[in-house]
Amino acid sequence: MYEAIIDGISKTAEQAITENSDDYRNADGLLYCGKCRTAKECVIELFGKTKTVRCICTCEKEKDDAEKARFEEMQKQIRIRQLRSVGITDKKILAYTFKNDDGNNPQVSDLARRYVERFGDMKANNCGLLLHGDTGTGKSFYAGCIGNALIDKGVSVFATSVPRLLNQLFDAENKNALLRDICSYDLVIIDDIGAERATEYAIEQLYTIIDERYKSNKPVICTTNIEPQAFSNAPDIQRKRIYDRILEMCTPVKVEGQRRKAAGQAKAKMLNDLLYGN
Repeated sequence: MYEAIIDGISKTAEQAITENSDDYRNADGLLYCGKCRTAKECVIELFGKTKTVRCICTCEKEKDDAEKARFEEMQKQIRIRQLRSVGITDKKILAYTFKNDDGNNPQVSDLARRYVERFGDMKANNCGLLLHGDTGTGKSFYAGCIGNALIDKGVSVFATSVPRLLNQLFDAENKNALLRDICSYDLVIIDDIGAERATEYAIEQLYTIIDERYKSNKPVICTTNIEPQAFSNAPDIQRKRIYDRILEMCTPVKVEGQRRKAAGQAKAKMLNDLLYGN
Protein backbone atom coordinates (compact mmCIF):
# COMPACT_ATOMS: atom_id res chain seq x y z
CA MET A 1 0.00 0.00 0.00
CA TYR A 2 2.82 2.40 0.92
CA GLU A 3 4.56 1.72 -2.41
CA ALA A 4 1.35 2.58 -4.28
CA ILE A 5 1.13 5.87 -2.40
CA ILE A 6 4.76 6.68 -3.21
CA ASP A 7 4.28 5.74 -6.85
CA GLY A 8 1.20 7.95 -7.00
CA ILE A 9 3.15 10.90 -5.56
CA SER A 10 5.94 10.24 -8.01
CA LYS A 11 3.65 10.15 -11.04
CA THR A 12 1.87 13.33 -9.93
CA ALA A 13 5.23 15.03 -9.48
CA GLU A 14 6.41 13.97 -12.93
CA GLN A 15 3.21 15.37 -14.49
CA ALA A 16 3.62 18.63 -12.57
CA ILE A 17 7.25 19.19 -13.58
CA THR A 18 7.55 21.49 -16.56
CA GLU A 19 10.91 22.00 -18.13
CA ASN A 20 11.53 25.33 -19.79
CA SER A 21 14.15 25.68 -22.50
CA ASP A 22 16.59 27.35 -20.12
CA ASP A 23 16.11 24.87 -17.23
CA TYR A 24 18.98 22.51 -16.57
CA ARG A 25 20.10 19.48 -14.62
CA ASN A 26 22.60 20.26 -11.91
CA ALA A 27 25.43 18.01 -10.74
CA ASP A 28 23.06 16.44 -8.21
CA GLY A 29 20.82 15.31 -11.06
CA LEU A 30 17.94 17.55 -10.05
CA LEU A 31 16.12 19.99 -12.27
CA TYR A 32 16.94 23.66 -11.69
CA CYS A 33 15.22 26.80 -12.96
CA GLY A 34 17.18 28.59 -15.64
CA LYS A 35 15.92 31.98 -14.44
CA CYS A 36 16.44 32.00 -10.67
CA ARG A 37 18.92 29.09 -10.47
CA THR A 38 17.00 27.35 -7.69
CA ALA A 39 15.72 23.77 -7.59
CA LYS A 40 12.53 22.62 -9.29
CA GLU A 41 12.98 19.11 -7.93
CA CYS A 42 13.87 17.80 -4.52
CA VAL A 43 14.42 14.40 -2.94
CA ILE A 44 12.14 13.23 -0.15
CA GLU A 45 12.16 10.12 2.01
CA LEU A 46 8.84 8.44 2.67
CA PHE A 47 8.31 5.08 4.36
CA GLY A 48 12.00 4.28 3.98
CA LYS A 49 12.15 5.07 0.26
CA THR A 50 13.47 8.14 -1.53
CA LYS A 51 11.69 9.78 -4.42
CA THR A 52 12.31 12.82 -6.57
CA VAL A 53 9.30 15.16 -6.47
CA ARG A 54 8.33 18.56 -7.74
CA CYS A 55 9.16 21.63 -5.67
CA ILE A 56 8.69 25.33 -6.28
CA CYS A 57 11.62 27.40 -7.40
CA THR A 58 12.11 30.94 -6.10
CA CYS A 59 10.68 32.76 -9.11
CA GLU A 60 7.61 30.50 -9.18
CA LYS A 61 7.07 31.14 -5.46
CA GLU A 62 7.35 34.89 -6.06
CA LYS A 63 4.83 34.57 -8.89
CA ASP A 64 2.45 32.57 -6.68
CA ASP A 65 2.87 35.06 -3.82
CA ALA A 66 2.13 37.97 -6.19
CA GLU A 67 -1.01 36.22 -7.45
CA LYS A 68 -2.11 35.55 -3.89
CA ALA A 69 -1.51 39.20 -2.93
CA ARG A 70 -3.51 40.40 -5.96
CA PHE A 71 -6.37 38.07 -5.05
CA GLU A 72 -6.35 39.20 -1.42
CA GLU A 73 -6.31 42.86 -2.48
CA MET A 74 -9.23 42.22 -4.83
CA GLN A 75 -11.18 40.54 -2.01
CA LYS A 76 -10.32 43.44 0.29
CA GLN A 77 -11.59 46.02 -2.21
CA ILE A 78 -14.81 44.04 -2.71
CA ARG A 79 -15.38 44.01 1.04
CA ILE A 80 -14.65 47.73 1.30
CA ARG A 81 -17.16 48.49 -1.47
CA GLN A 82 -19.75 46.34 0.30
CA LEU A 83 -19.11 48.01 3.66
CA ARG A 84 -19.41 51.47 2.12
CA SER A 85 -22.51 50.59 0.08
CA VAL A 86 -24.37 49.17 3.09
CA GLY A 87 -23.01 51.39 5.86
CA ILE A 88 -23.13 54.85 4.26
CA THR A 89 -26.81 55.67 3.90
CA ASP A 90 -26.31 59.33 2.96
CA LYS A 91 -24.27 59.42 -0.25
CA LYS A 92 -22.89 62.91 0.33
CA ILE A 93 -20.84 61.38 3.16
CA LEU A 94 -18.83 59.51 0.51
CA ALA A 95 -17.01 62.77 -0.24
CA TYR A 96 -16.14 63.36 3.42
CA THR A 97 -12.56 62.10 3.39
CA PHE A 98 -9.25 63.30 4.82
CA LYS A 99 -8.09 63.73 1.22
CA ASN A 100 -10.71 66.47 0.87
CA ASP A 101 -9.80 68.17 4.16
CA ASP A 102 -9.03 71.85 3.50
CA GLY A 103 -6.74 72.01 6.54
CA ASN A 104 -8.59 74.96 8.13
CA ASN A 105 -9.17 73.07 11.38
CA PRO A 106 -5.90 71.19 12.02
CA GLN A 107 -6.68 70.42 15.67
CA VAL A 108 -9.93 68.58 14.95
CA SER A 109 -8.43 67.02 11.82
CA ASP A 110 -5.52 65.65 13.84
CA LEU A 111 -7.85 64.31 16.53
CA ALA A 112 -9.99 62.58 13.89
CA ARG A 113 -6.93 60.97 12.27
CA ARG A 114 -5.67 59.76 15.63
CA TYR A 115 -9.08 58.31 16.43
CA VAL A 116 -8.81 56.22 13.25
CA GLU A 117 -5.25 55.15 14.06
CA ARG A 118 -6.21 54.09 17.59
CA PHE A 119 -9.64 52.71 16.78
CA GLY A 120 -8.80 49.30 18.24
CA ASP A 121 -8.37 50.97 21.64
CA MET A 122 -11.38 53.22 21.08
CA LYS A 123 -13.59 50.23 20.35
CA ALA A 124 -12.22 48.14 23.22
CA ASN A 125 -12.98 50.93 25.68
CA ASN A 126 -16.23 52.11 24.07
CA CYS A 127 -14.84 55.60 23.45
CA GLY A 128 -16.98 57.74 21.17
CA LEU A 129 -16.97 61.39 20.17
CA LEU A 130 -19.54 64.16 20.45
CA LEU A 131 -18.65 66.69 17.74
CA HIS A 132 -20.52 69.89 18.60
CA GLY A 133 -20.57 73.41 17.24
CA ASP A 134 -22.49 75.82 15.05
CA THR A 135 -23.96 74.94 11.67
CA GLY A 136 -21.40 74.75 8.89
CA THR A 137 -18.29 74.23 11.02
CA GLY A 138 -17.47 70.76 9.64
CA LYS A 139 -18.85 68.43 12.31
CA SER A 140 -20.46 66.10 9.78
CA PHE A 141 -17.39 66.30 7.55
CA TYR A 142 -14.96 65.10 10.21
CA ALA A 143 -17.34 62.38 11.39
CA GLY A 144 -17.54 61.22 7.77
CA CYS A 145 -13.75 61.36 7.43
CA ILE A 146 -13.44 58.97 10.36
CA GLY A 147 -16.10 56.66 8.95
CA ASN A 148 -14.62 56.48 5.45
CA ALA A 149 -11.05 56.01 6.73
CA LEU A 150 -12.15 53.14 8.98
CA ILE A 151 -14.08 51.48 6.15
CA ASP A 152 -10.88 51.64 4.08
CA LYS A 153 -9.30 49.59 6.87
CA GLY A 154 -12.09 47.00 6.68
CA VAL A 155 -13.95 48.25 9.77
CA SER A 156 -17.75 48.09 9.62
CA VAL A 157 -19.28 51.56 9.99
CA PHE A 158 -22.91 52.66 9.89
CA ALA A 159 -23.28 56.39 9.22
CA THR A 160 -26.63 58.13 9.06
CA SER A 161 -28.55 61.21 10.20
CA VAL A 162 -31.18 61.23 12.92
CA PRO A 163 -34.12 61.94 10.53
CA ARG A 164 -33.00 59.26 8.09
CA LEU A 165 -32.48 56.73 10.89
CA LEU A 166 -35.92 57.36 12.35
CA ASN A 167 -37.48 56.98 8.90
CA GLN A 168 -35.69 53.64 8.48
CA LEU A 169 -37.05 52.42 11.79
CA PHE A 170 -40.56 53.65 11.00
CA ASP A 171 -40.57 51.84 7.63
CA ALA A 172 -38.87 48.65 8.81
CA GLU A 173 -40.97 45.49 8.72
CA ASN A 174 -38.87 44.05 11.54
CA LYS A 175 -37.67 46.88 13.75
CA ASN A 176 -35.88 44.59 16.20
CA ALA A 177 -33.89 43.00 13.37
CA LEU A 178 -32.84 46.45 12.14
CA LEU A 179 -31.77 47.44 15.65
CA ARG A 180 -29.72 44.26 15.97
CA ASP A 181 -28.11 44.98 12.62
CA ILE A 182 -27.19 48.53 13.64
CA CYS A 183 -25.67 47.25 16.88
CA SER A 184 -23.54 44.75 14.97
CA TYR A 185 -21.41 47.51 13.40
CA ASP A 186 -18.02 48.32 14.89
CA LEU A 187 -18.87 52.03 14.83
CA VAL A 188 -22.14 53.94 14.43
CA ILE A 189 -22.12 57.60 13.38
CA ILE A 190 -25.31 59.58 14.05
CA ASP A 191 -25.43 63.04 12.53
CA ASP A 192 -27.52 65.94 13.82
CA ILE A 193 -28.57 64.86 17.30
CA GLY A 194 -31.21 67.33 18.44
CA ALA A 195 -32.82 67.60 15.00
CA GLU A 196 -35.22 64.74 15.72
CA ARG A 197 -38.94 65.33 15.66
CA ALA A 198 -40.26 66.07 19.14
CA THR A 199 -42.59 63.07 19.20
CA GLU A 200 -42.71 60.37 21.81
CA TYR A 201 -42.03 57.73 19.15
CA ALA A 202 -38.95 59.52 17.73
CA ILE A 203 -37.44 60.18 21.13
CA GLU A 204 -38.01 56.61 22.30
CA GLN A 205 -36.47 55.10 19.17
CA LEU A 206 -33.40 57.30 19.39
CA TYR A 207 -32.92 56.36 23.04
CA THR A 208 -33.27 52.68 22.17
CA ILE A 209 -30.47 52.93 19.57
CA ILE A 210 -28.10 54.82 21.85
CA ASP A 211 -28.86 52.52 24.76
CA GLU A 212 -28.37 49.38 22.67
CA ARG A 213 -24.94 50.63 21.59
CA TYR A 214 -24.15 51.33 25.24
CA LYS A 215 -25.18 47.85 26.33
CA SER A 216 -23.26 46.21 23.48
CA ASN A 217 -20.18 48.21 24.57
CA LYS A 218 -19.61 49.60 21.07
CA PRO A 219 -18.79 53.25 20.32
CA VAL A 220 -20.85 55.94 18.63
CA ILE A 221 -19.87 59.27 17.13
CA CYS A 222 -22.56 61.94 17.32
CA THR A 223 -22.74 65.43 15.88
CA THR A 224 -24.96 68.19 17.22
CA ASN A 225 -25.53 71.93 17.19
CA ILE A 226 -26.33 71.75 20.90
CA GLU A 227 -23.62 72.63 23.39
CA PRO A 228 -22.95 69.76 25.85
CA GLN A 229 -23.66 72.08 28.78
CA ALA A 230 -27.19 72.51 27.42
CA PHE A 231 -27.78 68.76 27.44
CA SER A 232 -28.53 68.97 31.15
CA ASN A 233 -31.30 71.48 30.37
CA ALA A 234 -33.14 69.16 28.00
CA PRO A 235 -36.80 70.10 27.51
CA ASP A 236 -38.05 66.71 28.76
CA ILE A 237 -36.89 63.71 30.74
CA GLN A 238 -36.87 61.45 27.67
CA ARG A 239 -34.33 63.59 25.83
CA LYS A 240 -32.29 64.03 28.99
CA ARG A 241 -31.97 60.25 29.15
CA ILE A 242 -30.55 60.28 25.60
CA TYR A 243 -28.16 63.13 26.26
CA ASP A 244 -26.93 61.66 29.54
CA ARG A 245 -26.16 58.35 27.81
CA ILE A 246 -24.34 60.14 24.96
CA LEU A 247 -22.19 62.11 27.40
CA GLU A 248 -21.38 58.87 29.22
CA MET A 249 -20.17 57.26 25.99
CA CYS A 250 -18.73 60.22 24.06
CA THR A 251 -16.04 62.82 24.66
CA PRO A 252 -17.21 66.32 23.61
CA VAL A 253 -15.09 67.97 20.90
CA LYS A 254 -15.74 71.57 19.91
CA VAL A 255 -15.65 72.16 16.15
CA GLU A 256 -15.26 75.79 15.11
CA GLY A 257 -14.79 77.61 11.84
CA GLN A 258 -16.81 78.08 8.69
CA ARG A 259 -16.12 75.06 6.51
CA ARG A 260 -19.44 75.23 4.66
CA LYS A 261 -18.97 78.93 3.96
CA ALA A 262 -15.45 78.31 2.70
CA ALA A 263 -16.70 75.52 0.45
CA GLY A 264 -19.37 77.85 -0.94
CA GLN A 265 -16.81 80.55 -1.64
CA ALA A 266 -14.54 78.06 -3.41
CA LYS A 267 -17.43 76.90 -5.59
CA ALA A 268 -18.38 80.49 -6.40
CA LYS A 269 -14.79 81.21 -7.45
CA MET A 270 -14.72 78.09 -9.64
CA LEU A 271 -17.97 79.15 -11.33
CA ASN A 272 -16.64 82.66 -11.88
CA ASP A 273 -13.45 81.26 -13.43
CA LEU A 274 -15.44 79.00 -15.71
CA LEU A 275 -17.75 81.77 -16.86
CA TYR A 276 -15.36 84.70 -17.11
CA GLY A 277 -11.87 83.23 -17.02
CA ASN A 278 -9.63 82.90 -20.04
